[in-house]
Amino acid sequence: MVVPASHGVGTGNKRICSKMIQLSTQSLAVLSSPRIFSAIVVLITALFIICRRGWDGAAILSLVLTAGIVSESMLSALTGSVLQEIGLSCPYGTAAYAAAAVIVYIFFSRSTVADTLFTALFLLLSALLAVSGIFAGMYSPGAAAVGILVGIASSGLVYTAVVSMVKYYLSMGR
Repeated sequence: MVVPASHGVGTGNKRICSKMIQLSTQSLAVLSSPRIFSAIVVLITALFIICRRGWDGAAILSLVLTAGIVSESMLSALTGSVLQEIGLSCPYGTAAYAAAAVIVYIFFSRSTVADTLFTALFLLLSALLAVSGIFAGMYSPGAAAVGILVGIASSGLVYTAVVSMVKYYLSMGR
């Protein structure tokens, strides 16, 4: 039995992903808290990655999460106590978003137009998170810059480590 291309496996996934993204974006209008907004942006990002890359997207998401955790740990070790002494909070969210944005950029910047536009939007949201923290008085411009730099460094570190491990395991099989 031949299945027409229009009834392939991907159409059901596209409908489900489309519905999930639609419900997520409707939630944006209802919820206005910055933390909830950040959580929804992360949820939409996760759904986008899974919908665009399928199960390979789960591996990309694990890299994003690892880079976020590494960036927060690095930032805490480098600047946490210094910023608390002068009364500023540490820009953990800025660092984590910058790390996530770089990982998303690495995997999606050379893909389709939709992927490239999403990557640009995610990079913009990452920058806006840093700017909003500065205007809200949560941290100084210098702290935000450090958060962004630590996020970029941690994502590069995680990506390089994973690529090195994959190459090592592939070379062992020869």
